[in-house]
Amino acid sequence: MAKTSKVWFRQQTGWWMTTVSGEQVKLAKGKENKKEAEKAFHTLMAHGTRAEDDGPRPTLQRVVGLFLDEAKRTKSAETYEVQRRYLMGFCDAVGKAKNVPDLRVHHVKDWVNADKTSRDKHGHVAVRQWGRPPAGSPPQS
Repeated sequence: MAKTSKVWFRQQTGWWMTTVSGEQVKLAKGKENKKEAEKAFHTLMAHGTRAEDDGPRPTLQRVVGLFLDEAKRTKSAETYEVQRRYLMGFCDAVGKAKNVPDLRVHHVKDWVNADKTSRDKHGHVAVRQWGRPPAGSPPQS
């Protein structure tokens, strides 16, 4: 009979881990993050998937960073800069350490409706990029 998987802490690396099918999987970094590791463990067990080196619950900063790395490599400098400004603004508003599976629709709505100054700045970026502000932007003066 196979051993039941469980969450355990590896002192040498500072990661909460589990073993699935003989492979050790990182769940969360830091001894204080046991609850986060348990959430990641349950997500892993339920879905059977994991990110390459971030466990099954990557942070917003990690995912946005990967996207921007690819965008920088494949998009024009101007397109990359527009995407970077929007995504970094969202990260700043929501919190870079937020785990992607914990994002909700209200996080985006709160960010979009946050403050007029932020929307104006993003609207101006969009005007330069596409010649018009995005739908729902405040009128440009």
